[in-house]
Amino acid sequence: MNIKRLLFQIAGCITCIFLLYSCGNKNKTSPDSIADSPKELQEKATNLIRDLVAKSSAETYQFGDSSIQMKQLRIAGLLYEGKEFAPIWSYEEKWLPAGDSVFQFIEKAQLYGLFPEDYNVAQLKELREKFAADTLTKAERKDAMLWSKADILLTNAFVQLVKDVKLGRLPNDSITLRKDSVLSDDFYKQKFAELQTDGSMTAIAKSLEPVHKGYQLLKKGIPSFLEKADYHQYTKVPARDVPGFSEALQRRLFEGGYIASDSVRLDSAQIAAAVKKFQKDKGIAVDGRPGEGTIRMLNT
Repeated sequence: MNIKRLLFQIAGCITCIFLLYSCGNKNKTSPDSIADSPKELQEKATNLIRDLVAKSSAETYQFGDSSIQMKQLRIAGLLYEGKEFAPIWSYEEKWLPAGDSVFQFIEKAQLYGLFPEDYNVAQLKELREKFAADTLTKAERKDAMLWSKADILLTNAFVQLVKDVKLGRLPNDSITLRKDSVLSDDFYKQKFAELQTDGSMTAIAKSLEPVHKGYQLLKKGIPSFLEKADYHQYTKVPARDVPGFSEALQRRLFEGGYIASDSVRLDSAQIAAAVKKFQKDKGIAVDGRPGEGTIRMLNT
């Protein structure tokens, strides 16, 4: 056999083995984030949080090979600065009462007219279960990166909960937006300080809820509503400049009963008429244009 050909084949095998190994270890724990003691875990988690806060973009935190979209990174960063970037919700491999309280509140968020999915409930639950099930043969509980990830997820969730309970889950449009409908940084810091003292997210939420009788009556009716709620999954409509927008919009309008078919492409006038029907049903401005507010309602 030709020597050059043999060497080429060997090199190819080595490359394949390397690629297979790399793919198989894509989600493995990084040795640099594993701590030998609870104290070292606290120190590594603090350094990781400081680094993650400094390097993250407007709505994204990067964790190794994965990224998570979050809406409250700026406020979360301010809260961490006040704690010198130390973990907020855990200490040396143990959840603090405030951390447990926020997570438990997220799990029952529907009772407040909120959606647990908005607060990364699946990721948080997975991480908490990993820590709880960890044994001496596993490394998850010693992994500062995982603890940092869980901490940042909870911080983002806390800030979002304060905003959603106080002002509502849906953003105001440009017409109804007022200065008194925007919470200040100090307001978030105050509620955070109260939680650190009291340890109860339920108590914080109670202090944020409207006192309006209509709100209280609606909230009182939520448990019975949830018992018979329809959890049908509708097509999510992307932003207008995203490829596939028109197809997703027509499919969503069909699912809502506003058009008769999603297989025959409709013209702009037919789509506008269907959008007007949807807008009228939802009590929003009827103009036939699938703007940002309408898309948000379609996706709610």
